Amino acid sequence: MTITDIISGLLDRLDVPYYDSPPEFPEGEEPELYIYYTFYSTPKLRGGGVLEAEEYTVTLTVAARNVAQGDSLSEQVRDLFERGGFVWTGCNYSRDNDFPRGNLNSMDFKYLLERTM
Repeated sequence: MTITDIISGLLDRLDVPYYDSPPEFPEGEEPELYIYYTFYSTPKLRGGGVLEAEEYTVTLTVAARNVAQGDSLSEQVRDLFERGGFVWTGCNYSRDNDFPRGNLNSMDFKYLLERTM
């Protein structure tokens, strides 16, 4: 199972569109509420010269027109991902009057994925 499979499996439980990178929408077609994510990995465990585990840092961003809706969804996402084995490491909250993406909550998570041979 890949990290993308794991992330998608969790996000599929929510009734919100999500994307595997920052999306671009035609003018006037951006959803009121959505999620996008990015990630990177670092080697975490080696044995006998072989990589045995990678630690992923996943950034999930909740984009919302309505601040309260975005904050509520962010709490749901944080709880869902922690129950799914991720460790929440913090959140950056940015707000402005320029929607699209007027209210962004970008949460960072860590996930250790052991490699199977």
